[in-house]
Parts: sequence; structure tokens; C-alpha cells
Amino acid sequence: MKMTQENLSINKGLAFNTVLEYKEDGKKVFMDFTDYTFKAQFRTAKNNLAPLVVTVVPTVVGLGQIKLSLSEAQTSMFPGTAAFYDVLAKSSTGNPEPIFQGTVALTDIVTQWENTPPITTASVLSGVYNVNKTVELSANEVGAKIYYTVDGSVPTTASLLYTSALTIAETTTLKFFAVDTAGNLEAVQSIIYTIDKIAPTTVCNIVADASIATTDDITLTADETATIYYTTNGTTPTTSSTEYTAPFQLTAGNYTIKFFAVDTAGNVEAVKTISNITVA
Repeated sequence: MKMTQENLSINKGLAFNTVLEYKEDGKKVFMDFTDYTFKAQFRTAKNNLAPLVVTVVPTVVGLGQIKLSLSEAQTSMFPGTAAFYDVLAKSSTGNPEPIFQGTVALTDIVTQWENTPPITTASVLSGVYNVNKTVELSANEVGAKIYYTVDGSVPTTASLLYTSALTIAETTTLKFFAVDTAGNLEAVQSIIYTIDKIAPTTVCNIVADASIATTDDITLTADETATIYYTTNGTTPTTSSTEYTAPFQLTAGNYTIKFFAVDTAGNVEAVKTISNITVA
């Protein structure tokens, strides 16, 4: 159960991350490593009496995949131009045995090994909308996998795998993150989409054919956060008409008040009319 993987490189003084894939006869083997414990050693000579031995704890990142990581402090300790590594695996019923062995080149070239998490972008920003929205998720790294939830729960790699655009037809909390091919995990992002397809309803405290005094306040009230527009001369109001901001009064005369509201999602109320108001 041993595999040799060459052609790795460590940049001294920089963090190191790599994923080893277990193969037999050149073919990837999807071994389930969940029953194993691991230990990995990097050393500067092929024997165990090397002057420098760095021991790390490998992590399982997939079937037949082990991730090795060294900190910046650990890589800066290596002298020379080459190091050797082995990964020992021990099952609950067996003895430790090497499953990966190989050689790594040590270089002072300042090129960071891939240890940067991917970044996922949603095509639609958080907001209030009055129509269904189609949301596309895209990661900035080729091969990264995106996992998501739409019920407000925190996603994991056991959550839904993003494969195509999502249709948001109701108020939804979308949470997502990406994992790149090196096993780097993005922090979970959260976006709230509020879908509101219902127009507001506005009422006036004055009824048709009413007689009021010049000192009486006229109020317009919407049943949700909205902008109200009105006219008092019988013309049909638009969003260019007077915006209602506070109760108002009218001088003596006869009036027809027309009004409507637009909510934050852009839903437009049908125009309402209060006719034949006498002000004296």
C-alpha cells in the first residue's frame, strides 16, 4: 500500500500545502481513509537519523486524498536543496505502514504554493426584488467546487453542490462557499434575497364627498415602507408628482385627490381617487 510521488517543491520561508492522491498502477484509488490515523515526516536525509525532522499531522480531504501542510516557520528550518517525506497510516486494526513516500525540492524562489482559498461571486446582489431572480455562483479558481444552502443553515461539503443557476422565487437566505483543488476552504458567504410581489395599499383619512375645514389635516398612509405620490387637482399622479411626506391642508375650494404608492421592491399600487372634497 505504498506510493511514491515526486516532483514536489517547497519554497523555504513560505507556507506549503499539497494534496497527495493515492494511486496503484498509475490509477487513482478511492480509498476511504476515515478509519486511519496518520503521521507525516519531512527529513533532510533518507534515513531517520537526519539532522532535521519535521513532523506534521496530515488531513484527509477526499477519498484517497491526503493534504500535507507546513507553516512558514517550518519551511524556513530546512537547509540544503532537497528533503524527503513519508506518510504513515495506521488503521484501527493494523500496524503503521507507509502509504506515501517521496522527494521534495527546496528552493528559495519566492513563489507561494497554493494556499489561498477561492472566492465565490454571486451574479445578483442582496436586495429586495419584485420578480424571481436567477442567481449564478462562480469561483475564481478552475476546478473549485461550490456548496450551498437556501434554508439559512451553514453549508458544508455534505450540502448541495452547485452545478447550475439557482431560481429564487421567494424570500431566501443563500449561503455558500467554495473548496479548491488544493483543499483550501473559502469562508461561508451569506446573501439575503427578499422577493416581494405584492403592491402596497394606501388609505386616506378623508372620504369622497366630505366637507372639511382649511385647518383639517389630510393624511395618506401605506401599509408598508413605500413612497406615496399624489395630486389634488384631479389629474392622474405619477412618480413625478408631489411626494407625500407629512399631513397637509387645503385652502377653500373643491378638490379631487388621487394617490398611489411604490414600495421598496418596486411594486406599484393602482391609483386611488377621493373625489368631491369641499374645503371651507
